[in-house]
Amino acid sequence: MSLGADIAIASCIKENEIRISSRGSNEIGKRIDLAKDVFSKIGDIVGGSGGGHPLAGSANGKNPGKQYEAMKKMLELIGEKLGPVKEIT
Repeated sequence: MSLGADIAIASCIKENEIRISSRGSNEIGKRIDLAKDVFSKIGDIVGGSGGGHPLAGSANGKNPGKQYEAMKKMLELIGEKLGPVKEIT
């Protein structure tokens, strides 16, 4: 966030688990609730749960093979609230 990002997302896979975390700027928090609009819908994809609060969200699960699918869905959900985002290739 200190580098100027409005939303930062990080993902980590350890053994058979995945954790995806995010943080949003105060300004972006006026337009999107990361927990409600994004992460509440990501937990199922990774075989676990998701949540947080308006400026921070996370998802944890037992299906790390779904990392790409989860990230793609997150960009789709963020795009629905903020406008189109560039597709991951």
